[in-house]
Amino acid sequence: MSSPLDEMIAALSRLSSLNVEAAKLAAPIVEEVAKRNADAGRTPDGEAWEPLKKGGGRPLEHASRAISVTAIGKVVRMKLEGVEVLHNFGTHRIPAREIIPSRKGDIPAIYAQAIQQAAGEAFDKLAGGR
Repeated sequence: MSSPLDEMIAALSRLSSLNVEAAKLAAPIVEEVAKRNADAGRTPDGEAWEPLKKGGGRPLEHASRAISVTAIGKVVRMKLEGVEVLHNFGTHRIPAREIIPSRKGDIPAIYAQAIQQAAGEAFDKLAGGR
C-alpha cells in the first residue's frame, strides 16, 4: 500500500510530461478555433478581413479547409496550405488577410485561452484530478 507522500511523488513525476500532454490536448482545440475564425472571415486577433474589391463579398470562404494543427512533442504546429498562404501574408496585388497567426509577438488571446484550457486539462489528467 502506498502512502500519500508516495502518491504525491508519483503525481509530481508524471508532471514532467505536462508540456507534451498539453500540446496533444491543445492541438484540436486550437484547430477548431482557427477554423471557426477563418469561417467567420476574421484574423487571429478577431478583426474582419478586408472585403473583396469586386462586389464587396467575403473573401476566402473555404480558408478553413487549408488549416491543420498538430502536436509535435511540446509544440503546437499550425499549418496553412494552398493559395491561402499568399492571402495570409498578402502580395503587391492581394491584400493580407491573416488566417493563422504569422506575426511575431504575443499569441492572440483566443489561442492563448485554448492553450491554457488544454494545459489545465493536462494538469488534471497527470496529477490525478483536483
